[in-house]
Amino acid sequence: MRILHIDTGLEWRGGQQQVAFLLSGLHCTGYGTALVCKPDSQLFNHVRSRGIPSYTLPLIGQYDLHSVSKIARLCRHGTFDIVHAHTSHAHGLGLWVKLLFPKVKLVVTRRVNFPISTNWLNLYKYRKADTIICISSAIRRTLRHAGLPPQNLPVVYSGVDPSRFMDIHRNDLSRHYNIAPYQFVVGTIASFRVEKDYGTFVRAAEIVLAQRSDVTFIGLGDGPERRQMIKHARKMNLEGKIHFPGFQKELGPFLSRFDLYVASSRHEGLGTSILDAMSLGIPVVASNTGGIPEIVNPGESGMLFPPGNAEQLAKAILYLMGDDQLRQEIGKNARQVAAKLNVNRMVEGNIYVYHSLLK
Repeated sequence: MRILHIDTGLEWRGGQQQVAFLLSGLHCTGYGTALVCKPDSQLFNHVRSRGIPSYTLPLIGQYDLHSVSKIARLCRHGTFDIVHAHTSHAHGLGLWVKLLFPKVKLVVTRRVNFPISTNWLNLYKYRKADTIICISSAIRRTLRHAGLPPQNLPVVYSGVDPSRFMDIHRNDLSRHYNIAPYQFVVGTIASFRVEKDYGTFVRAAEIVLAQRSDVTFIGLGDGPERRQMIKHARKMNLEGKIHFPGFQKELGPFLSRFDLYVASSRHEGLGTSILDAMSLGIPVVASNTGGIPEIVNPGESGMLFPPGNAEQLAKAILYLMGDDQLRQEIGKNARQVAAKLNVNRMVEGNIYVYHSLLK
């Protein structure tokens, strides 16, 4: 069995990390696997450095027929049985490949929980996929609501690998950002986009900082709204209390210093950054949306708040700041939840889907 993966992303986000985990897992277990991506993508450099076969193509949108013909030729000559698309544009490209080379099976991983358009062309695109892997039951419900058949919608949760955060030094971050040892650090990791709702994170920080001076907020990531958040923090005289370091490939030094992790997304398929924090025993406060409630059980493995409600988020942060024992208990339970959603289980889940499809 040979699997050709397509990823059209340029940035390194949670989806690209999952593709990297999957490719490495398949490669190490002896499955024939390769990647098609853009030449300037961060995923390409990562995969190539690990000796996994990879090919670069322009992949200009989902109607790039030049790239499609090249991928179809790869499938024929490389005897690939499955094309696995990991982004929306990759899904469209994979559909064209399947039309040119009907023998191949098309697998799509759906990582976002947005409702899909129900116009006939878009529904055709989704119905022609042989299998759509959902990374949470919430995504599966959304696709079922659009009328897609349940037998084509297996759930395979994303996986985490806590070992990649080992050998980190907690004090490095404190020195770099002049954070006193006694400071309580509240952090988040997300792209600065509308659906991640950094506005709620910053508003909650303002409320907390008005009551406590021993807390620092850190938001990791990049995107179109980052400059706006920096300007807002400066306007509110919160410089030195809220840091936006930008995109960071190495998350370990930051996570090791977080006392509390916040996810303020308005939409979330599952939240791999949440799982990363949980795998290290960091208590989580997250918005009650998408697949998040499937991994964050209120009062046990974390706390939930209504999306967009900065007051409730601030209240949860202040509550956990004042209860060391509860934070330790929640962190312990969170670590156990994340341990069940490990990388090996994610890879095995995908392999099971591949075998079921070929049977």
